[in-house]
Amino acid sequence: MERVTKKDIFNTLKDVNVTSLISKKNNLDYLPWANAWALIMEHFPNSDYKIKEFPEYMLNKQTGMWQATGRDVDYRKTPAGVEVEVELSKAIHLFKSCTLWTIE
Repeated sequence: MERVTKKDIFNTLKDVNVTSLISKKNNLDYLPWANAWALIMEHFPNSDYKIKEFPEYMLNKQTGMWQATGRDVDYRKTPAGVEVEVELSKAIHLFKSCTLWTIE
């Protein structure tokens, strides 16, 4: 198996034209996760990913405090927005993490 480095992956993906895959939300351009993952799989078909789960907390509007709901979710909601942590791996390499924020 050929050893692929982070630099190899960067050099491959930086040249990909994603213009036709861009979406817009709240007047911001972004590359949807599904489109980004499809591009990775096109170039590196042995890749895999794992989305980290966090304990869910909801803001109690009456008390102004965050309360645990007792379940795990694939995002962490904070006053600043929503955080998602994803681990991507290519063959035996693990690249952690892509943290994305959306401001609500």
